Amino acid sequence: MQDVPTERRSAQRLPMTLLMRVCPSPQAPQGEDTITKDVSTKGVFFYTSATWSQASEIEFVLALPPTGTQVRYKGRVVRVESFRDGTFGVAVATDAYEYVGET
Repeated sequence: MQDVPTERRSAQRLPMTLLMRVCPSPQAPQGEDTITKDVSTKGVFFYTSATWSQASEIEFVLALPPTGTQVRYKGRVVRVESFRDGTFGVAVATDAYEYVGET
């Protein structure tokens, strides 16, 4: 009998491509505009060209549809995936957020 992998996520992910701005940090000194792969109430997965380390603190802004309301999140990197083209996928667990306005 084959073991079924245990789901470790505490919230359902929704596949959703949203515009995202990673705020300047040691890993992305100029910040970075990118997109999400999916989001949940507890975190986000996004694509990046910057190298992130697990447990790094991160701050980013999402523009939420349909109004473009901007929300700033703070969190920590919980997983990093590397892709053949040299880019990365980063999973973030969010710790705090605040509304910052509309685009």
